[in-house]
Amino acid sequence: MKKIIKLNEKYVPIKDLTGGNVNVDNDISTDNINSYLIDDLKTVSQQTGIKIQITSAKSDHGKGTKSGNVSRHYTNQAVDIARLNGQGSSGASNGKNGSAQFRDNGNKIKDALVKLGYKWNSEGKSNPKAVLWQTNTGGNHFNHLHVSNTSGEGSPPIDSGSSDTSSSDTSSSVETSDNVKITSTNKGTSALEGGIGLTNDVLNNLASTASKNESSLSESVKDEINIIKRLM
Repeated sequence: MKKIIKLNEKYVPIKDLTGGNVNVDNDISTDNINSYLIDDLKTVSQQTGIKIQITSAKSDHGKGTKSGNVSRHYTNQAVDIARLNGQGSSGASNGKNGSAQFRDNGNKIKDALVKLGYKWNSEGKSNPKAVLWQTNTGGNHFNHLHVSNTSGEGSPPIDSGSSDTSSSDTSSSVETSDNVKITSTNKGTSALEGGIGLTNDVLNNLASTASKNESSLSESVKDEINIIKRLM
């Protein structure tokens, strides 16, 4: 049985957002995280073909940074990635030692994040999206990537050379506790909006589709439909 995640919620347990090519260590899987950050990690993983393992979030990280500031980990806006394609850094502490393959994969992830608007090796108020990699800024970031996002919006898609990126058809679905899947297709939506990426139009379509089928659904399913309606 599956529960409906609160739609358009910005901070969500990591385990509810990960899967496929982006996964999380079990001990931090219930930490809340900025969902836009995970969306971007999924994007760069797909673009590069590299599997990402999130190895640190909030609960296993200190509140402060070496510079005395409050860490973005502590505010649920940063993660560390110490394994790529199942491989660690092999103890890397500079740009030459450790695993060359891990370093190469890390460079690809970093480059893809930069294309999404992340600032390389500069984290601060003027840089809401940042990736620390191949630097000792804030600690050893040769053995892992530190990725943070304090913004309240998603990143535009990476330009893959497509001739028309202005409009696309998107399909979204919600699975109820009775394993009934309600699917809605949204025509011509060009950008995803926060949380799990459902637009208001999609929410309207989901509720409309569900309402047409209410007579054949159980009470528990109807309750979940009402949750969707209240979120609109």
